[in-house]
Amino acid sequence: MRILMTALICLSFCMMVLSQGPLITEISYDNNYDQALPFGIDSIEYVEIYLPNPQPVDLTSFKIVSYNEVSGTSTDAEVAFVKDLEDTLRTWNTPNGKYYVIEFVDSSFFGFPIGGIRDGDDGIALVEIASPNIVHQFWRYETCTDFTAIDGPALGAVSSPLTSDASQTCGTSGASLVQMNSALSTSRSLQQNGFGDWVLAENSARAIPLENPQNVPVDMMYFNIQNQSDQVTLNWATAQEFDNDYFVVYHSRNAKDFNELTRVDGKGNNSGKSKYSYQHRNPGLGIHYYKIRQVDFNGNYEDYPIKSIERLDHVDVKALPVMIYNEFQLINVEIGTAYQIYNMNGQLVKNGAYNHWINISDLSSGIYSIVVKGQNIRIVKW
Repeated sequence: MRILMTALICLSFCMMVLSQGPLITEISYDNNYDQALPFGIDSIEYVEIYLPNPQPVDLTSFKIVSYNEVSGTSTDAEVAFVKDLEDTLRTWNTPNGKYYVIEFVDSSFFGFPIGGIRDGDDGIALVEIASPNIVHQFWRYETCTDFTAIDGPALGAVSSPLTSDASQTCGTSGASLVQMNSALSTSRSLQQNGFGDWVLAENSARAIPLENPQNVPVDMMYFNIQNQSDQVTLNWATAQEFDNDYFVVYHSRNAKDFNELTRVDGKGNNSGKSKYSYQHRNPGLGIHYYKIRQVDFNGNYEDYPIKSIERLDHVDVKALPVMIYNEFQLINVEIGTAYQIYNMNGQLVKNGAYNHWINISDLSSGIYSIVVKGQNIRIVKW
């Protein structure tokens, strides 16, 4: 009998672990991009979810919904934003499932993305579209008071508070609220251990992983593509790398059938920023699709979201800011093209030949104009 009871207990626990269903594993909100910026601009706000295998064929079948408290009541919630897996910023595979990171961006302020997850007593729901919809998780932050979704995919669902111990009542000893603090800027996030217990931790790595995921240890900062006269240029950068063997660049004309274009060696182990570039020459007019796969030395890999671009007979020049490093990338500008930068008084303050990036760290804060290819582009240096 004792052996049987032990087996039943073990079976129940193992089933609980193996049946960890779709989860919200990380929430990052109230992120002041830089404390020096005006108005406390929030950005780099995201939600990470975990889906066990098999993965959905229809990426729109899972919705990540930002719910805001209805004005005048603390118990009702209304939809603010709805995202799905097609909005994924990055993913990585594990032996038993897959992580998806979905960035919430409301709008922009002089080129800075403004976070779409509102600060305060609000929440996030993970919903699978079905008949009826399945609300896998619905979390509310910064308060012990639950609220009920009055609209949207999670209609009728009641939230749970983010606490350090889901087995105890919120606000009691051992079950304190876990919440963000804007003074921490973008360095931390709220992370779940898979059983409803939350912790505030560094967002560079999960503090309490659901399993030993053997994540691909490369922190991708961005992946951009741009048109040039006879080619499409791909630029990407990593913030750090560990055991990074190489990248594979793929190309497609229909977003389904991809062919390998080239392989680019990684840096192996590197704690600083690394930039990469590849030129796809003479791809022809029309829409082109590109994706990058990062492969480490033991064969683990990570695919980054597909990017698309349309090649026309005439394209406008655009400036893409990477403000962390005081750099700008010009879209649709050939390497070697001359440029000039003027201040608001019309004085020439910088010029040169374009070479993937324009660094403006030597300029004072203010508004400037970049003149290139007969076009005028306004930028802001903070």
